[in-house]
Amino acid sequence: MTPTAPSSSDGALRARSFGVTPFNAPTSAFPGAVSTEPTGIRGQYITATVTLNTGATLGGLYNRNSKTWVQIAYPGAQSTAAYGPKPIKGGYLIVGSFKNAGQKGDDGFVFNSVTKQYKSIIVPPILCDPQSCNYTIAHSVYTVGKRYLVVGNYDAGTKAPTIAGHAFLFDSSRKAISTIDVKNAVSTTAYGIWIDGKTVAVAGGYADKKGRHAYVRDIVGGNDFLTYDYPKAALTHFEGITGAGGPGNYNVVGDYTKPRDKAVYGFYMQIRNWIAWPPIVIGKLSANSVSVRDVIGVYNPGSGISGYITMLPVQDPP
Repeated sequence: MTPTAPSSSDGALRARSFGVTPFNAPTSAFPGAVSTEPTGIRGQYITATVTLNTGATLGGLYNRNSKTWVQIAYPGAQSTAAYGPKPIKGGYLIVGSFKNAGQKGDDGFVFNSVTKQYKSIIVPPILCDPQSCNYTIAHSVYTVGKRYLVVGNYDAGTKAPTIAGHAFLFDSSRKAISTIDVKNAVSTTAYGIWIDGKTVAVAGGYADKKGRHAYVRDIVGGNDFLTYDYPKAALTHFEGITGAGGPGNYNVVGDYTKPRDKAVYGFYMQIRNWIAWPPIVIGKLSANSVSVRDVIGVYNPGSGISGYITMLPVQDPP
């Protein structure tokens, strides 16, 4: 029987009768691994960033069909972080970031498992401040035929990547990077992308004079825009997006924080015809990515930080 979710006083829903399953990279595939942060999920692929006992990081890819892990490491880099995967014919694309020895910031990349090629994605100096131009972090990728689009952030400090910086779009057909900030925002992040025909939906967060909000918007048409604030939250941010039946229909996951509370709470929410349904609160954890109703992220089961995966219940229309 599928679990349901009762109403709550703040307008959200509370999930019950389901839990999260730990999801961590094995030391047999990642010698010296001390923690795993699942970052992206599409179809059978899950990406993660694995921290080693040396302090360096490796990207990881898990295939849910074959139940195998592979390392993702940018050639010559000191550290690599893997984010969104995208299945393609014969393999997958992965985006992420890397850092060379002595480098203060990060550069973005896309990896094609079919061609075995890594390509760097670096925001040009004309778009960013000279002192922080090397902060380029690619978060999500989507394909249209042989073309792919990547969204991410630049000029975002490593200590505050969700509240500082600019959002970018990289188009492989034009080999060009453009800024896709929310209008009148003082900072914008882009964490997820989904394409339905001519609709290119991007999800993330932005800050303005009124607060810090989550959003999903069509960056091509420009008119479809959804802003969401979790009730009474100090900050709300969408972390991942998946399609749910055509333009304007999506499943998203995100995080929120309460005033005077440093804890992060993860939630799952359905959007239908650009209207937000009541969210399902997963718990005191981060919700990093979603595929259909499968959600991944990071939590603390009481014995330290762990990755997790869970499936959210079916919702009836509000």
